[in-house]
Amino acid sequence: MPSSSSRPARFSVAFPDDGSVPYVVLPLGSIWPSHPEAAAIANLIWDSGHRDRDWGMTVSRCIEARAIAGRHARGVDALGNPVSAQVRDGARRVLKKLDTGLRALAAHGVAGAAEGSISLSEAVASLGGDGSDSHGTPQRPMFVLTWSPRPQDMSSAELVEHRGYWLDKIQSTEGEVTSDGWWSTGSRIGGISEGDDLVLFLHGAGGGIIASGTAASEVYEDSADGTNWIDVEWEHWVAAEDCLPVELLRSSIAPRFFEFAPRGSGQRLSDEEAASLKRAWQELLGQSPSLSGDEAGVRVPGGQTVPEGAISRAEVNRYERSRWARAECLKHYGRTCQVCGLDFEERYGELGRGFMHVHHVTPLHEIAGNPEYRLVPIKDLRPVCPNCHAMLHRPKDRTLSVEELRLHLNRYI
Repeated sequence: MPSSSSRPARFSVAFPDDGSVPYVVLPLGSIWPSHPEAAAIANLIWDSGHRDRDWGMTVSRCIEARAIAGRHARGVDALGNPVSAQVRDGARRVLKKLDTGLRALAAHGVAGAAEGSISLSEAVASLGGDGSDSHGTPQRPMFVLTWSPRPQDMSSAELVEHRGYWLDKIQSTEGEVTSDGWWSTGSRIGGISEGDDLVLFLHGAGGGIIASGTAASEVYEDSADGTNWIDVEWEHWVAAEDCLPVELLRSSIAPRFFEFAPRGSGQRLSDEEAASLKRAWQELLGQSPSLSGDEAGVRVPGGQTVPEGAISRAEVNRYERSRWARAECLKHYGRTCQVCGLDFEERYGELGRGFMHVHHVTPLHEIAGNPEYRLVPIKDLRPVCPNCHAMLHRPKDRTLSVEELRLHLNRYI
């Protein structure tokens, strides 16, 4: 598997022309492969020259690497000696990538891949879920990167490029796949190590945490202009509508840090607030990402609509489509239709668990253009089934209230 001058597609499967064993391209990075046990089986096929590397892994290499990474993720090598915290944390990330790689090989019918694709949960079952291992090793430091885009000042072409970049990041970090990138650290010139946690804070109206990942390098200076940067392995990106909102960050999650908007990129959170933010972020990522039905778009200047995930200066506050708002609504009302009483789990069993539309009490077209509007989930949202949701919006001249539709339905029961 020779090195390539052009970067291969990550998680793609290659069938060499010489008939040698097929392999999958995995972004194993530079941290975990630096350990001698890992270096013995990982095969570098692409190197940017700046810690950005891809590895060609056959089925047998994936299986062997997973055994080694599983051991390192528990903090020890083959002789029982402790490994560094960076190698341990890198191994945890590598386990997910190896699992994804084996599934990719299995999908292409490569012999042995399906049998080797053992559940990742077995490999990390003994690891703590809060960033500590079973021996109580402290969590990694967390740093907040910042972004201050101004879509309202962009040309049409710039807005398309801006939106495309964001949507590409959302799509490229779906599931267990990660996406490499880099980001400015502002005035910070050091103090961030490979493997440290990073989150990205979006400034401006409707701002909050929109992405998370890990540092793939230390801070370095761009010799051309003297600015400071860090390589990032992005693990999750969400749309602005689905961010962890600054109001929650200030009120309960990390109030000391976010009392004022972060003044610059690269600031470190206290360990206590970092742990709180990580829990809230993981909870948000586990929520269904949007409302549904006729509320699938928000209005922007000119009367156009923007589909979920689009980046624009929407006139409707982004809470309309946020995981947080949906979660708060369902926490209060439960997952029972407020019109007909349907509970999808009760009706369909496991298949229906967690499914329910959420209806906006005030029609979105009435909210658009009101800069003072702020959504209150319990007051402004109601859980409804898809049928009742459609009926609420069916009249051409207005939207029925939940109470009106319930009375109408009761006449025919």
